[in-house]
Amino acid sequence: MFTREEIVSNKIFGPSLVENALDRMGDVIAIAHGGVILIDPERTTLEGAMVGHHGGSSEIESSVPLLSRVVN
Repeated sequence: MFTREEIVSNKIFGPSLVENALDRMGDVIAIAHGGVILIDPERTTLEGAMVGHHGGSSEIESSVPLLSRVVN
């Protein structure tokens, strides 16, 4: 678990954050590692049935490719 200040100072979400990202963060941020997932207890059946879960700290889950197309 991290505080918002620890997330920002350690650049866990990247070298810079847009201002509204800070507004959306809670006071405490939990990041699951390994085979652990974080599930809302009221939605265990639904969330536990998902094939994949976002929010991991691995390179493949934390890198989001940007696709763009130039229109002339």
